Amino acid sequence: MVAVVIFSIPVVFAGILFASEFRNAESPSAALGANMLGAVAGGLLESLSLPFGMRALLLVAIGVCCLAGVGLWARHQRMEVVQNASVGSA
Repeated sequence: MVAVVIFSIPVVFAGILFASEFRNAESPSAALGANMLGAVAGGLLESLSLPFGMRALLLVAIGVCCLAGVGLWARHQRMEVVQNASVGSA
């Protein structure tokens, strides 16, 4: 039961991230395409569990989720700088 919870965490966070980004996407079709690309990449990374085991896959999933979070944070920071610059010049 503990393993089910641990291995479900990345899926839950991925769903939350996609839903929030899809809502704010300028191009929903591009966002859906990126999600499909991520699903394919995730499937390919999942095949790493065969030679390296499930523990290695968990570490890969944690790393990918962290990279996604850092990317979203960086984009949010850039958007704030642009908004502040446009407010300051108006």
